[in-house]
Amino acid sequence: NLGGNADIYRVSLAGGEPERLTTDPADDFAPDLSADGRAIAFHSWRAGSRDIYVMPLDGGPTQRVTSSPAQEWLPAWAPDDSALAFGVANSPGPLMIVRRHADGTWGAPVARLAAGAQWPAWSPDGRVLAYATDPEMLRSGLGVVPADSGAPRILIDTTQAAAPTVEQPLWSADGRWIYFKSHDARGNASLWAEPAGGGAPRLLVRFDDPARPSYRAAWALGRDRFYFTIEDRQSDVWVMDVASR
Repeated sequence: NLGGNADIYRVSLAGGEPERLTTDPADDFAPDLSADGRAIAFHSWRAGSRDIYVMPLDGGPTQRVTSSPAQEWLPAWAPDDSALAFGVANSPGPLMIVRRHADGTWGAPVARLAAGAQWPAWSPDGRVLAYATDPEMLRSGLGVVPADSGAPRILIDTTQAAAPTVEQPLWSADGRWIYFKSHDARGNASLWAEPAGGGAPRLLVRFDDPARPSYRAAWALGRDRFYFTIEDRQSDVWVMDVASR
């Protein structure tokens, strides 16, 4: 939010000035880069509620992919860019898939799971979706479901007292692990790895420096790095004269 509302930017990994990509007066959030690097999917309030949009990075027109009042958000590209998966910000909301036609237009969204699924993430082969069971709740778990048909399977059940809560899941490049971010009861963040076939989750990183918290659920996974935000919260003290009326 550098210009009065939330916009999407990109910056070179080598550093430099961020480049602003969206300029609409509405708020734009949660960009996901297509596998070919030619477009971003994101959700925006441009039509009065959350909808999914796709913007090509070559300067072409932005496409509105969804057009309902159901609060679609957090889109994720399929590995071959043929589809988007996204959640619906109703608690618990469904997990949806929308396919892209050969001519570049988009079909009608189809519910893959009726309820209780957010933050979808495609496996590297595009056959499975990992998801947080419901991050609107205090104890979200981790599930996987075939992208086309088949029953879901819960990998982390947070009705078990020792299980970490699950926020945005992301797959390893080889498909063997599902990484996710978590926050404990005190709000301290951590990063975990869960075997894709099931098993005990492994703690990888704990954000234990109170001066460098990471409050946001969103993060990113590169080829050999994790990317995340660190908050630097600042404030000012003001004095105001109080006059009787």
